[in-house]
Amino acid sequence: MSHRLQEKVRLDLIEADVDMAFALVDDAREEFYEGDRLFAERALKDAKRVLHDIDIRLRLLEPERMLPFTPLIDELRKFINLAEAECG
Repeated sequence: MSHRLQEKVRLDLIEADVDMAFALVDDAREEFYEGDRLFAERALKDAKRVLHDIDIRLRLLEPERMLPFTPLIDELRKFINLAEAECG
């Protein structure tokens, strides 16, 4: 696989993972307020695991390719932390 294609795949995976992590946090908050604390805990744990995977993939990118993701990843971290505080 060419270097350019590998990087495109990494970028696509990062974007998909970011979307998935935000969705997991939304699900966690919704289920928490519906009374399913266990689901909420698992969803937040999964969101944190996805964030970890994103961090690993970002380190494989060139710095200029990684930079545009920084604000979005910071927002995701805050969103996860707020949900943990809210659902904890």
